[in-house]
Amino acid sequence: MGGTTLTQENNTFPTGDEKNRPALSGFIQQVLNACGISTPFSLVCRDDFPEWAIAKSDGMDILVVCEDCAESKSSIESFRSKPAFTHGNDLYWFEESPEKQLSSKNQLDPPPSTMPLAT
Repeated sequence: MGGTTLTQENNTFPTGDEKNRPALSGFIQQVLNACGISTPFSLVCRDDFPEWAIAKSDGMDILVVCEDCAESKSSIESFRSKPAFTHGNDLYWFEESPEKQLSSKNQLDPPPSTMPLAT
C-alpha cells in the first residue's frame, strides 16, 4: 500500500489527533473481538489511502486494514451495518476519525424557521 500505515501498536495521527488514537484503536479492537477476530489491524489515514480506497471512502478519514481475515467480511458487515471490502486475504473498512465524530456530535441542528403552533 505504501505511505504511512498506522498499526495498533504505533499509531500516529496527523494534525494533532494523537489524543484520539487510543479511543479509535480501542473501538476497532472491540469490533474485532465482538466478531471473534484475533488478527492484528492497521489504520491508514486519508492522505495515504490506496488509489482504490479514495473513491469508496465516502468522506471517511481512516481505513482499517485487517490482514488475513477476508473470511470475516460478512461478520464485520453484519456487526457494523456498513460495507467492508476484501483484497486477497485482507479485509478493509472505513471509519470516521474520532476528531470528526466529536465535532459532528457537538453540533446542534438549527432551530426551525417557524415555530409550530400548539393545538
